[in-house]
Amino acid sequence: MVTVNDLKKIPLEKRKKLFFKKCKSKEELSKFIQVFMGMHLPDQTVSRFADTNPLNIIWEVYDITVNKHNPEGIEELLYVAGRGSGKTLGMAIAELLIMLHDGRDICHVGAVIAQAKRCYEYQTNFMLSQRIRPIIDDKKLLQEDRVLQKLNMEKSSFNIEGRPVTLEVLPCTLKACLVRTMPINQYINNNWKRNIIGQIKAGDRIESPQGNIRVIGIKNKKAECLRVELEDGSLIEGTLDHKIWTTDGWIELQYLTEKHNIVKN
Repeated sequence: MVTVNDLKKIPLEKRKKLFFKKCKSKEELSKFIQVFMGMHLPDQTVSRFADTNPLNIIWEVYDITVNKHNPEGIEELLYVAGRGSGKTLGMAIAELLIMLHDGRDICHVGAVIAQAKRCYEYQTNFMLSQRIRPIIDDKKLLQEDRVLQKLNMEKSSFNIEGRPVTLEVLPCTLKACLVRTMPINQYINNNWKRNIIGQIKAGDRIESPQGNIRVIGIKNKKAECLRVELEDGSLIEGTLDHKIWTTDGWIELQYLTEKHNIVKN
């Protein structure tokens, strides 16, 4: 295993090139994780009930998203594993690498916020380690030129090849909503059709900043709402804490200002 001292012997600029070089094989990915994360992930399936392993899972997700190698046209992946199997750690590694090597915004959603934060804690520890921090937080550069722009408790921002990207965590049980009359794009019979929130039901597919997603549940409630008018004349109506996707990441409706730019699909 390559130690931190071994890594420090490599000139910083060469380390940066190696760090941001995309992995073209599972072997390269395994070596990357060993060198820059100090971990050797299992590459063997030992249980007779299993059909994959931690390294295989990370590689499959990475190869599809970063290398765009997706001959089967996979849109969703579901992995099932028991407690203590390393699934959260594996996704923490996969998400971090996808963000760094493909410049994607990453949002990790957990059943509860504590679950999502566990993943983010792994990622934060990697980023603050002596293996990675000198690369992404090069003190010789101006702040705006560094890869790591800001590191917070639940969200971090980065500069990947001049493009701002974010890494954050959210619980899937968001206590926020849009009003029933709010228009939304629904995916029906391979086409997008305009609908309203009040007519959407569990199982429908809708458009979001993350792409085509499936609705897993709907809950009606009475709450204080805001109506925000955009410069194109369109309206957004929702609860105070409903999060809107902007070029600065997720912003609660109550905190939106004229300085924010909303990402509209």
